[in-house]
Amino acid sequence: MGTVPHFKQALDVLLSPSFQTANQYQSANLWLNSFATTPQAWEAAFAVLHDPSTPATHAFFAANMLLGKTRGPEWRNLSQDQRTHLTNAISSCMRLPLDALALQRIILVMACISAREGAAHVDQFCASALALAASAQSPDQCGMRSLCS
Repeated sequence: MGTVPHFKQALDVLLSPSFQTANQYQSANLWLNSFATTPQAWEAAFAVLHDPSTPATHAFFAANMLLGKTRGPEWRNLSQDQRTHLTNAISSCMRLPLDALALQRIILVMACISAREGAAHVDQFCASALALAASAQSPDQCGMRSLCS
């Protein structure tokens, strides 16, 4: 089984209480904690976020994993080209029809990246966030109500 299907399966076990035994839960949790530190975790998180059938809990987990990866040492260890590619990929997630909590996490990921990458990125992030807020019909659509609460 590839990493993306395995990631989705582990999320199902971890986030669907009726779907697991204690051993399955523990195994899924251990695997996810280990997997989150790998380079393949970026791709798996994007796959989950871009899948329209993804449950909101799974999308939040994937977005939160991206936040952890951008806050930690992994981000510093990437090349400039890799950081640019991932920044663009994460930025594109801001336009996905995600649950408000998952979208809030993506906005926090972009804010974290912007702060780590410098003033030009902060300006670009602010412009993107404002455009996102302007395009939403309600604050919940862009994750802004829960972000600002």
